[in-house]
Amino acid sequence: MNIEAIKAPYGASVGLVMQLISDYEWPNYRLGYQFKHVKDVLGNNILNKLSSNNITVGIKYGPLGVDPRAAISNPDEDYFEICARQLLATEPRIANKLFKKCKLIINDYNDGGLFLHTVLDRYAEQLETAREVVFAHSIYNLHLDTKWKTMYIPVYIASGGAYYLREDTYQSNVQIKDMLMAVHKPRNFRLEALSYFEEHDLLDNTDWSLFVIDPTDVTRPGDFHASPSLVNIAFDKKDVYTERSVQFIKRHETTLPKKLDMGTKQVVDFWDHMLLPEEWKNYKWYVDVETYIDEIFVTEKTIKGFVLGLPTMVIGSPGTVQHLKDLGFKLEGNYDVECFEDKMLSIVDHIKNNTGDKDIALHNKQLISDVEFLSDLYANPLIGLAPHTSVGKD
Repeated sequence: MNIEAIKAPYGASVGLVMQLISDYEWPNYRLGYQFKHVKDVLGNNILNKLSSNNITVGIKYGPLGVDPRAAISNPDEDYFEICARQLLATEPRIANKLFKKCKLIINDYNDGGLFLHTVLDRYAEQLETAREVVFAHSIYNLHLDTKWKTMYIPVYIASGGAYYLREDTYQSNVQIKDMLMAVHKPRNFRLEALSYFEEHDLLDNTDWSLFVIDPTDVTRPGDFHASPSLVNIAFDKKDVYTERSVQFIKRHETTLPKKLDMGTKQVVDFWDHMLLPEEWKNYKWYVDVETYIDEIFVTEKTIKGFVLGLPTMVIGSPGTVQHLKDLGFKLEGNYDVECFEDKMLSIVDHIKNNTGDKDIALHNKQLISDVEFLSDLYANPLIGLAPHTSVGKD
């Protein structure tokens, strides 16, 4: 089995072929700065694991891939990987032929897999008669209503681990409190999490951030601190705010947006949010507020706590903690529940009555630095595509 890439335009999500064999550095958010070190840290190891299962990557067209017209004219038995956003922007005539002629891996890693739903809706007719399709994503519990195979790859865990094996912490000379709770986009559940910490007298002892901004503050699209994506959430009402969230914003409106003190370096662009000051290793707790509350989507937000070697609490979708445990991580506390209020009260209670398990933190730091473990997160789902194996999650 061989996997090739459909050549991606600037702005498409970077796929597995580019991650594994390309030396190209992706200069913007959509192209995946966090994948920067996958090739040099994990690439050979992953490729060897795949080769042992008769799987090759990019041996015909290389890391940058092939024009879709060329793939259509010479599809052979290769799988062709294409970003969902790219497919949706492709000329319909070409897209129709890709479905008919080629074996496709349609990926959406940066947004977890949410754009795959749009592909299913727009190309429902073509999918009925497609040659073969695999939908690849990074949301563990993503449900796609399709007859075709789906492939979950926890790329943010694996690529993030690889990233921090090359990018070290830096001396920042910042003064820290007891806990770190970094929040970017002001989604309702994140605001509620901050409010619960405040209501239970934990927020004053927490270094936290939140970017609620006014539409007039929007600057360039790539600006981490004032991007249109923040305005879309806070002012276009794509997220419904509860009274608890509204009141939290009102109490802090004179200090928002609130940034973390990064000391000798500052977050300017999306790339910079991967920075980890050396002093952060001294926090007593790392409180991870994940991307979604209804999708198990583990990102760099979670693994930063592991990389720093800190006791970590994960505020995310029900099942997120159990999924991390299934992967091999350890987490303390009993808060992986459906009810958000129960979740937050359990987290607050645990932090107030525990100092954090250093042995668990050390285990997670070692696991997120384990090249074999990180490589398997990439390799096993791909091996599962081969007809003679059953590794990976359908």
